[in-house]
Amino acid sequence: MPFKVKDLEFINRTFANIKEYEQAKISLAERQSNRNLKHIYLNKAPEEILIEAELKSVSRWHDRIVGVETELRRFRGKVEDMLSEILVSVKILLINKDGIPYMTRLEGTSTVKGEFPNGKSFELLVTTQGYETNGQCYSSLSAAAEGVSGNRRNGWEWWKTKDGRTVKDVFKASQVYP
Repeated sequence: MPFKVKDLEFINRTFANIKEYEQAKISLAERQSNRNLKHIYLNKAPEEILIEAELKSVSRWHDRIVGVETELRRFRGKVEDMLSEILVSVKILLINKDGIPYMTRLEGTSTVKGEFPNGKSFELLVTTQGYETNGQCYSSLSAAAEGVSGNRRNGWEWWKTKDGRTVKDVFKASQVYP
C-alpha cells in the first residue's frame, strides 16, 4: 500500500512499501557522504588525497600487524609454557630426585688397612628405585657408600664418575630446575 512520509528529504514523494523507503534513505545517505567527501577533496591537491589514502591504508595494515604480533606473542607464551612443562616431565622421567640421570654408573674406592691395602672398588648404578650396588638398593648416595665401605661417608664426594670427578662436582653444579 503506497504511503507518504513526513521526512523533509522526501516531502513530496510516495513510496510503494517500507523496503523502497529504506533503500531511498540509504541512497540519500551515500549521496550526502559523497558530497561531503567531494567538498573535502576539492580543497586539496591530488597528491594530498593520494597521501591521505595511503596513510589510511598503512594505518589499517599497521593495526592488523599489531593484532597479529599480539596473537603471536600470546601463542609463543603458550608454546613456551607447554615446552617448559614437557621438559620438566622429561627431567622427572630421566633423572632421579638428586638430579642424577638414571643408568649412570659411578665408582667408589675404599681403602682399609690390612683388608683392602690397594683399595677395593665398588660400582654403583642409578636406578628408578635408588642407588644399586653389590645387589643392594639404597635411598641415597651416602647410604650406598656406607653400605659398601662400612664407614659413614659423604656419598656426593665418595662416589666418582669413570673419569674421576666427584658426583658433587658433576651433578650438583649442573642442576638447573625451572
